[in-house]
Parts: sequence; C-alpha cells; structure tokens
Amino acid sequence: MPWLSAKLLQTVTVAVLDVPAETAQERILARGEDHETLEYLGAARAAYLDLARSRGWLVVDATGTPEAIVAQLMDAAASGQPRNALQPVARAGHGAAARGPCDSFPGRASSGRR
Repeated sequence: MPWLSAKLLQTVTVAVLDVPAETAQERILARGEDHETLEYLGAARAAYLDLARSRGWLVVDATGTPEAIVAQLMDAAASGQPRNALQPVARAGHGAAARGPCDSFPGRASSGRR
C-alpha cells in the first residue's frame, strides 16, 4: 500500500480518522455486520498511523461525535495550508510498524463485503 499511496495520492489531502482498536471494535459490533479482532484492528491502526506520519497525512481524533469529527476536518480544510502540507497529529501508543492494512492481518474476519 505505501507504494500505491505515494503514486496515487500526490495531489490530494488524506485524512486518517483515528480511534483506538477497542473503540473501533465497539463500533463494528454495534453495527452487527462484521467482526474484527482487537489484534487486527490494532495492527491496522498502527499501519495507517505509520503511513500518515511518513506521508504527511492529517490524523483526526475520531473518538468524538460525528459533528466534532467534521468540525476538525473543516478546520483543517480552512487552515489554508497546501494539500500536502497538512501535518499529522502526534498520536501516542499506536505500537510498532505493521505490514499494512490488508486481509492478511492475524485475526481478520469479514462478512465478505468490500
């Protein structure tokens, strides 16, 4: 995924909506459509945060309400910074680099929908 993002996302702003793995799992289970293990969600989060740090993507704290998340995105858009100049927010505790967000992560379970 890193090579693909480097090639395709040169002229766009990318925002990673970040939540702890436990929060992501709670939201997934509440929908009742999929099940993802904490191990998979933690690895996916780490991979996306590593990509955000290395590519200069915006990282948005998505633990709040939808309105708060949209407000953060709107503030970033209104900041007047060039698209690729948005700096990721420092996030603690996301762990070591993972292989990347994909179905080969341990514990990946899907309903088959993409």
